[in-house]
Amino acid sequence: AVARAPLRLAIASGVAIARAARATSIARLERAERAETLFAQAVVNEERKLTAGSSTLIDVISQRDRLTSAEQRRIRAQQALANALVDLRFQTGTLLAADPVAADPVAADPVADDADPTDPTDPVAAAPAADRVRVVDLLTPPVVLASGADAPVVDEPLER
Repeated sequence: AVARAPLRLAIASGVAIARAARATSIARLERAERAETLFAQAVVNEERKLTAGSSTLIDVISQRDRLTSAEQRRIRAQQALANALVDLRFQTGTLLAADPVAADPVAADPVADDADPTDPTDPVAAAPAADRVRVVDLLTPPVVLASGADAPVVDEPLER
């Protein structure tokens, strides 16, 4: 159990960092979507002002440029969220699960099984079951033998 403590701490730390990154990415995406909506409304307002004669074409182009920048920021925020979700699934050992919701990340994991729920310093025991990982999955990733939807996946590395 002594040799497992650093691994247990590293896993719990990785999961905590990935969860924080996911939360940050969600907030960033929400802000980017809100900014895009506001800039879209600003373009509409500027076009109305142009029609009324109180604005110039340069002002409309400037607002459209700002809207384009906001759209790019939203797309980058979506990409960052997708990356954060992939990292979280990797850290929790559910990256390759067919159904991540139904995956049991604690089942048959000797490190999680020997977690001491009464020890407040034990990061594995303190983590919610959904955030625990199967160390076996992280240390011996499946090997894909072929590509495509029908490709079989082998659970052990190939013999050399």
